[in-house]
Amino acid sequence: MLKPVKRKNSPYWIARGSINGNRIEVSTKEKDFQKARAACIHIAAEYASNQADKNAPITFRQALIDYINQGGERRYLPKLEAHFGDMQLNEIDNRTMNFAANRLYPSAKPATINRQLYTPVSAIIRTAARDGLCQPREFKRPKGDNVRTRFMTPQEAERLIAAAHQCRNGFMPALVTFLIGQGCRIGETLKINGRDDVNLDMGYVILRPGNTKSGRERRINLIPRARAALSTLPTISINGPLFRNERGLPYSAGVAPDGSKRGGQIQAVFSGCVKRAGLEGVTPHICRHTWATWFYSQTRDPLRLKAEGGWEKDLWERYAKLAVPQLGADARAHGWEFEQQYMAKMGEKMGGFAIKAKKQ
Repeated sequence: MLKPVKRKNSPYWIARGSINGNRIEVSTKEKDFQKARAACIHIAAEYASNQADKNAPITFRQALIDYINQGGERRYLPKLEAHFGDMQLNEIDNRTMNFAANRLYPSAKPATINRQLYTPVSAIIRTAARDGLCQPREFKRPKGDNVRTRFMTPQEAERLIAAAHQCRNGFMPALVTFLIGQGCRIGETLKINGRDDVNLDMGYVILRPGNTKSGRERRINLIPRARAALSTLPTISINGPLFRNERGLPYSAGVAPDGSKRGGQIQAVFSGCVKRAGLEGVTPHICRHTWATWFYSQTRDPLRLKAEGGWEKDLWERYAKLAVPQLGADARAHGWEFEQQYMAKMGEKMGGFAIKAKKQ
């Protein structure tokens, strides 16, 4: 059943729900609620009809439109639409992808080809497969990406948090601490609901399926330092975003002329903290790199890293190559503790119980 729901920064109602177990989220192109409800019925009927024959061919352009309607990133799509156009999705394989790479990006590095070709095409096909319009598939991506993975040292992280305390937005110290200590993506973080998604008593945060990159629910076990930082927020147990701007309102994302999403308000505020800290090249995503590197340096546990980081593939391996025991020890000395045996002792309530110290 599809229901009309509102999406931030869009004047149109969105038809959201599931049909035969497939999640649907598409614009009704209606601003009026009653008209949107009627549109939901028509959309549901159309999707049900399409699912009657899952082997019916669908073109790349059709899949691209569905991907955009479901909130997909538009930044690199014009060039891809021009190239693949009316090619059927089931015709796109490793051979056609190699041809597209040579034609569209003849002199680009593997990192650029991955980012601008393989990632968006894979996302479009994954969305279509989720809606039952094609079969899922994996591509063999070009190798040779020797781009340096930037991460912070514990000393740099402390400088960034100290700079966040100088910000007019009182949410920033907790936000920066959470990003560094838990490794969540900034988009996932800003969608956390203070009432429904956070349980400080039990020490976890839930990232809901519609808010994660993979579309799957993920539970984040809070480390003590992040847990203590969240406890200072006035939005705990309040319905709405956990992290807000200096006026207490939700952060809005910037949108470029091509329709792609940019950092918006949070990027400007975060960049200000980075500048005050005397750092360079640090973004919210670098906090994720930092968490993964420190985490693996301490735990040496790839399964936990992959699960808590929300990676469906083995992208965590780049952090394993950077991790050294001394880095993990240094992070621990600054209060960043990720080891499993310590996490098991964190379950007691903060209000009525003290968090047990790690046994030596």
